[in-house]
Amino acid sequence: MFGLKESGRFQCSLSMLLSAFLLFSCAKGKDDTEGEDRSTPYVASISPDNNATGVSSTSTITITFSKAIPPSVVTVDSDGQCTKNVQVSSDSFSTCLPLSIDGGDTASKVFVLTSNTYNNKIPSGTAYSIKVSSSIKDYYDKTMDADKTSSFTTVKRCSPLSDCSWSQVSPVEDLTGRSGHSGLVFSKKMWLFGGYDNNTDYFKDVMSSPDSSSSSEGKWDNLTTTMVWSKRNEHVSLSFKGKMWVIGGKNASTNLADVWSSSTGLAWDNQTLTGTPPSSRSGHAGVVFNSKIWILGGQSGSSWVKDVYSSSDGAAWTQESDAGWGGRSGHAAVVYDNKIWIMGGNDNSSDLKEVWTFDGTSWDNQTSPTVTWEGMKDHSAHVFDGKIWILGGNDNGSRIKKFYTYDGTSWSSAVVPSWSQRSSLVSYDFNNYLWVVGGDNGTSGSTHMKDVWKFGKTD
Repeated sequence: MFGLKESGRFQCSLSMLLSAFLLFSCAKGKDDTEGEDRSTPYVASISPDNNATGVSSTSTITITFSKAIPPSVVTVDSDGQCTKNVQVSSDSFSTCLPLSIDGGDTASKVFVLTSNTYNNKIPSGTAYSIKVSSSIKDYYDKTMDADKTSSFTTVKRCSPLSDCSWSQVSPVEDLTGRSGHSGLVFSKKMWLFGGYDNNTDYFKDVMSSPDSSSSSEGKWDNLTTTMVWSKRNEHVSLSFKGKMWVIGGKNASTNLADVWSSSTGLAWDNQTLTGTPPSSRSGHAGVVFNSKIWILGGQSGSSWVKDVYSSSDGAAWTQESDAGWGGRSGHAAVVYDNKIWIMGGNDNSSDLKEVWTFDGTSWDNQTSPTVTWEGMKDHSAHVFDGKIWILGGNDNGSRIKKFYTYDGTSWSSAVVPSWSQRSSLVSYDFNNYLWVVGGDNGTSGSTHMKDVWKFGKTD
C-alpha cells in the first residue's frame, strides 16, 4: 500500500508523463507523420517542371513542400490581382492567372492549383511564371529561406494555323449592332461596353456573355441600359485589380476624360482623379503593364497626341515622358514579351503601319523590316496562342477582311477569315478561342454589325 508521500510522487509522475504524451501527440498532428520536424521548409517540387513546354491547357499546377504546411497559410489569387503568396502570371506579375486551390487535409505537403477561368483551362500558347513566396510558414512558424520560382509554356493550339478555323456563333440574342465599342474578359465572361450604331446613336449599355461553363454562347445579357456613365464610343476598357474599367471616349463630337470602375457591371464608381490624369480624348489605347494602367495617345480636342499616362489605382495618375512615336488615334496596343506594343493608327494625315515597343524604360521602333501589313486604323489587336494578332481595321477608307500574326520574329498574313470586312471591332481571348464581335463594315449606309465569330479548334 502506498503511503501518502509515495502516492503524491506517483500522481506527479503520471501527470508529467501525460503532459509529455500530449505534447508529442500535438507535434505529431502538426507535421503529420514526421513528428516534431523543425527543419526549414522549402518547395520540394513544382509541376509542370521548370521550363516545360507544350503543357496542356487542362493541366493543374502542383506545389509540393518539404514538410506539412497549414492549408490556410498558402493563398492564391482568385481575382487576378497578384496579391497572394502563390502567384502565376504571364506578364511579369502585373496580372495573375485566377486560381482555386486544394490543400488537402490539415497537414498537407501537396497543394493543387486549378485555373479558375476559361472552363478551368489555362490559355494556350502562353508562357507563365510561378512564384512561391518565402513568407509561407509551417506549423512551427518557420518561414522558407527563399522564394521559389518556376516557369512553363502551354501548348500552341493553332500551329499551324490550318489546325484551327473560324466559325460563326448563332443565333446572337440581345446584342445590337455597333462599332467603336470596347470589351474585356472578367469573371469568366466576355463583356462589352457602349459603342455607336447605324442610327447615329451612342450606347452606354453593358453586355455580358454567359460564363465559360455555359453552352449558351450565343446569348448576351444586357445588364443595364441606364448606366451612370454617359454614352460613348472609341473608349478604353480593361480589367485591373479585380475590377472592370472604362476610360474616356467620345459622345458625338464631345471627348470625355472620366474614369469608371465596377466589380459587378451593375454598380459603377466614378473615380476622383488626382495627379496628372489624361485629358479628354477618344481613339486612345490602354493596357495593364507593370501593375499599372497605361493610357497611350489618342485624339484630344483637335490634336492627335502622343502623351502617355499611368496609374497604379485608377485614381492617382502620372504623366510619363512622351513616346518616341508621333501623335495618333485609332491605334491598337497589347502587352507581349514583357513589353507594351502599339500598332498602326492615324496621325490626321495618313493611316500608319508603324510598330513601337516599350520595355518600361524606352520606346523602340520595330517597324522595319518585319511589318508586312498596310497602314491601318481602328483595328483590334490581341495576344492569342503565343502570338500578337491584328484583326480587321480601316485602310484609307477601305475596311479590312484580314488578320495578321506576329510570333516574336516576323509578321505573317493569315488565311482570309470567314467574317466580312470591318473596322472598330472588338476581339477577345476567351475559353481558348479568339473571338471577334461586331464592327463597321463600311458598306453603303455604314452597316454596324452584331455578328460573333470564334477561331480555334475543339479539344
